[in-house]
Amino acid sequence: MQSDFPAVDELSASKTRIHFNLGTIGRIESHQVGRLGPSVLPTQAFYGALVDRNPGLPRPGRDLEAKLLRVPGGLPLVLLGALHHGCMAYYGIFDPQERTVRSSLAFACSKGRLELGFAVPGKTFWTAMFLDAPVQERLTALLAKHGSQHGRSSSRDQSWRDQLGLLLLGLPSLLAEAEPEAVGCAHHSVILFSGDRAAHRARLERGWP
Repeated sequence: MQSDFPAVDELSASKTRIHFNLGTIGRIESHQVGRLGPSVLPTQAFYGALVDRNPGLPRPGRDLEAKLLRVPGGLPLVLLGALHHGCMAYYGIFDPQERTVRSSLAFACSKGRLELGFAVPGKTFWTAMFLDAPVQERLTALLAKHGSQHGRSSSRDQSWRDQLGLLLLGLPSLLAEAEPEAVGCAHHSVILFSGDRAAHRARLERGWP
């Protein structure tokens, strides 16, 4: 059976370590991020993504130009990838079947950037994935499609989790499709962002500065 996943023997990932991390995404009040918040911060609240920075996740550059990647296998996901200095790649995996994810990405499209907070003990480093006009347009259309499919239904297709390992291996090749310079990238960090509100709130309450 043919698949539109990148062929395993062609994967840059077959020779490259891919660091996998978990994060959350959702609404954040301005007072919750402290003095070292995002460079552009609304007066009351914004939608942003949070992740604990472990040793396998190097501190990202301040500004990351996001690419909307092809999603293989018809998986119900949104994939964003960004290259930093040609040697480090960051990926975000989002499930737009989650209403909070759709709201967050729609907000990012309206602002042209998705705020990302990376935490180490006692400090949070903020960066952003910038979305140019073509990415905003394509992402907005994807969100509208998923919203119409799942806006009135509580059922979600979780089968993509069975193919998550194959997807992770293919991300370097998928980024290279959108950004040829990524072929020479040596470090790949992937974050699966959950729209779970309880997890997002807990991450905020446990001491984000």
